Amino acid sequence: MLGIGIIGQSGDIPWEMHMVAEEIGKEIALKGAVLMTGGTTGVMEFCSKGAKSANGLVVSFVRCK
Repeated sequence: MLGIGIIGQSGDIPWEMHMVAEEIGKEIALKGAVLMTGGTTGVMEFCSKGAKSANGLVVSFVRCK
């Protein structure tokens, strides 16, 4: 199974970036790949939402203290 990693700006992002990130996540899932992200807000959050909307698998890596 192919994994594709996405990392980008966290926090508040412009609406246009939100839409692009969600579409990228969706396309990754539709191609049958696993989306891997940093697990935070912003670009990574919306990519994950896009992938999940297409029933994709998302793996997020977060740092625990």
